[in-house]
Amino acid sequence: MNPNLIQLLCCPRSGKKLKFETDKLNTKEHSYPLLNDIPWLFKNPEYYFLEWSTKIENYLKEENSYLKYLQSLMQKEDNKLSRKRLNKLHEARTKNLSTISKSLDIFQGHRPIALTASTQQIHSYFQVIFRDWCWNEEENQKERDEYLNFVQANIQEEHKNILILGAGAARISYDLANIFPDKTIVSYDHNPFLFFTAKKIFKGEEVKLSDYSLYPKDIEHTAQQYKIKSPKHTGDNHHFILGRFPDLPFLEKSF
Repeated sequence: MNPNLIQLLCCPRSGKKLKFETDKLNTKEHSYPLLNDIPWLFKNPEYYFLEWSTKIENYLKEENSYLKYLQSLMQKEDNKLSRKRLNKLHEARTKNLSTISKSLDIFQGHRPIALTASTQQIHSYFQVIFRDWCWNEEENQKERDEYLNFVQANIQEEHKNILILGAGAARISYDLANIFPDKTIVSYDHNPFLFFTAKKIFKGEEVKLSDYSLYPKDIEHTAQQYKIKSPKHTGDNHHFILGRFPDLPFLEKSF
């Protein structure tokens, strides 16, 4: 693990400095795993692993049920264009489900736990992947440029570490890592799918996902597959951390 990152980290329960040993981050009292080489620094790592595992299993079951529903609609549909639209939607969601399932296989097959109602699901911010990496609309580019210009104007030479809270699909993090190659950039979020996907993109791997609409204006807008790949590979100055706000696992005055 990168030593620049380790020196910023502390136990979210005790506040003690963490040490890296084999495939875990430890203090004498507590231990935190690395998932897909990303530190899992939730205050109660075992519970939140099972919580996400349950959410993921529920999502996979619900999506499989919805695909069967689409299949039944196609069989009943007499209108040729409507049937074609349903087929395109079914195909896009089937491929997405396969990609998501493979990405999150580490969470599958564990005992489920009772969940409280929450808007935070594994697919809650699915669209931000396309917003950050695929859509080239003027509004999105303008907003990103304004944010980056603001950060550049306010980061001084003595500021060595930059933390992005709620980094999502991590496009801002990617841009900052390239703008400031001499600084340590840390992305922090609680959604493992977004970070697992972003990590692949950062490494220069190609991620295939489809953006789809339930109410398209025409067949062509029903679904569009993207082959997502970063414009260029970043250096080793960027790091992902999975955890919850406000239980930040960082030593005081690290950022």
